[in-house]
Formats: sequence, structure tokens, C-alpha cells
Amino acid sequence: MTMPRQLVVTRIICRDGTDFMLCVPARRAGVHPNLRCPHSNHGGGSGAGGCPLPTDLEDGVDRELRDNQQESIRRGYVLIRL
Repeated sequence: MTMPRQLVVTRIICRDGTDFMLCVPARRAGVHPNLRCPHSNHGGGSGAGGCPLPTDLEDGVDRELRDNQQESIRRGYVLIRL
């Protein structure tokens, strides 16, 4: 049985300085509870505007979780700069 992917609170910062929060599926298992999107926010985001998201956004989130998990837990979100 395949486990469903967990949605991770992700802050996207665009090149033009705009930023927004988004729930992004994580491919890795065992995402820390402080980084999981609240159930009411699954599949959604917040904030106005934004920038084009890369097709490999999930890869970026997984990489950030692997490389900077403790810092992400401290902040309460995964940070992705575009």
C-alpha cells in the first residue's frame, strides 16, 4: 500500500521580491509535524501574485528538506528561492 504524500508548508520567494506560502507535496517520508500543512490548507496556498513555479518544485522541496531540515523546522516552513 502506497502512503499518501504529505503536504509541506513552503515559502516561495520570487526574484522580484514577492513571496507567498504554498502547500507542496513532499516525496520523502517522515516529514516533521511542524512542517506539515494544516488539514484545512491542503492543496492550497495563500498570498497574492507570485511567480511562475518550476516544474521541479517538489524536487526542490525534497532537496531543501534533506539539506536544511533543522533550519526548516525552526522556521516552520521550507524556504524556496526562485
